Amino acid sequence: NEDFNLGQLSDSVSQRNDDRGNAMVEQKMTILNGRVQRLEMLWERLQYLESFHGRIQQLESIQGGSKLIVGVNLVLPGIIITMLLLK
Repeated sequence: NEDFNLGQLSDSVSQRNDDRGNAMVEQKMTILNGRVQRLEMLWERLQYLESFHGRIQQLESIQGGSKLIVGVNLVLPGIIITMLLLK
């Protein structure tokens, strides 16, 4: 009888530890999913900015290179880096 009670107690403790472990894993997965979504959003923004930069360079080549376009080409990488750091 005493062995049976110890077995039940051991199973009960193991089950509680498993439940706590599962809750911690679920919490960490939720955090990771949020981070993945944020990275996906930043990646989409970066792709948009790179596309925008490509269009500016195309216009620059068509127009023969204006000072404004050169200025934008110099400033755009700074804007991209700032957006990535602030988001």
